[in-house]
Amino acid sequence: MTKCVKITIKNCNQINNYKQVLKDLRYQSWLACNKALTYYYMFEIEKIDYKLINGININEKDRFGKSHGSWVENRMNEVMNIHNSGNVAQTRQFVSNRFKDDIKKGIFVGKVATSSFRNNIPIIIHNKSYKISQGNKGFEVKCGLFNLKYQKEII
Repeated sequence: MTKCVKITIKNCNQINNYKQVLKDLRYQSWLACNKALTYYYMFEIEKIDYKLINGININEKDRFGKSHGSWVENRMNEVMNIHNSGNVAQTRQFVSNRFKDDIKKGIFVGKVATSSFRNNIPIIIHNKSYKISQGNKGFEVKCGLFNLKYQKEII
């Protein structure tokens, strides 16, 4: 089950140009998600071809040096270079699940088209990357959106 909450930022004392930073986060998420979906699709085609030619399944660790999911996450980290690493991992899992759903719906038999993400994709936050607490003026949310390197640059 997906839990999604829309929040409104009333103030952000620590980041001067926070609206542009949030746009950058969303843009990087959109770009990385579409690239990751392409990587999943292309590797699935490669696996099918390899099996037809060789009669056995391709070994992901021989091909990538690690699991394909880890390889995809590393590529996403290159694009999402200001994101918290937990959020990148959660975003990769989101894309992976979308691709698995496409396979179940029949992407390789022509029942559905290849998915893509629009540029208004939400910023996916890992469930351990935020904390909701009661503040003086209502609820407050503390989010870990950025990696440590970028945090040092903006604060």
